[in-house]
Amino acid sequence: MKTITLLIVTILSVSAFAQNPSAPAKMPNDVVSLVSRIRDCAHWSGEEPYDKDRASQIAIAMKTLRCDQLEKDEASIRLKYKANKDVLETIDQAKKLPY
Repeated sequence: MKTITLLIVTILSVSAFAQNPSAPAKMPNDVVSLVSRIRDCAHWSGEEPYDKDRASQIAIAMKTLRCDQLEKDEASIRLKYKANKDVLETIDQAKKLPY
């Protein structure tokens, strides 16, 4: 799972870098964490709770990831990096990816 997260963040960073070659290829840790949560929350929210155990697993994952706080946390990160076009584009791209 961590490998997939790192791969997605790397792809997003490279994409941002390709659009702006002067941009650093590495995203700040809080942005990487947010992008990971965006992906993971999207994944878990689309999972089917086909039985009681699976429903519990999904609920625990959503709570652990703080999916209910994702919009607030995203707004905070966007405000913090409002002058960093690459960060904002990376977040936007993360929200567009199919999970």
